[in-house]
Amino acid sequence: MSLYIPVQRSPKQSTRTQGYFEGMPTEQYASDPGLNTSTFKNIESESNKRHKKSFRDFTQGFATTLGEIRAMFMEIKSQQDQKYNALHESMSKIVNQNEDIHKSVEFMSSKYDELLEKVPQLEQINSNKLIAKQTDHHSRTKN
Repeated sequence: MSLYIPVQRSPKQSTRTQGYFEGMPTEQYASDPGLNTSTFKNIESESNKRHKKSFRDFTQGFATTLGEIRAMFMEIKSQQDQKYNALHESMSKIVNQNEDIHKSVEFMSSKYDELLEKVPQLEQINSNKLIAKQTDHHSRTKN
């Protein structure tokens, strides 16, 4: 009786590939140097096409976005121009009013100065009349 222990532990090559890989084309999982390279070229060209297309879409989207930003800035500029014009018009009105007020104050000031000059004169005339009246009244009462 002899004890024989098999040294080969893996199943035979033919039984390993049967089952799971059965029916699959060898081009997709084999590492044979003669693989179908046209498949890889197609994949590369498709990925390049997609990349170029997405880049083109990006630049078109960027141009659209840039156009939208420009339109927004033009709208903001238009609104600011309207506000500036309204402020400028209001400031012009205020400047004109201030000039009118300044002229009125100068006129009132000159009239006040004239009155200040006339008051002592009028007081003098009034006091002279009062003195004349008093002397006239005294002279009548003596007679």
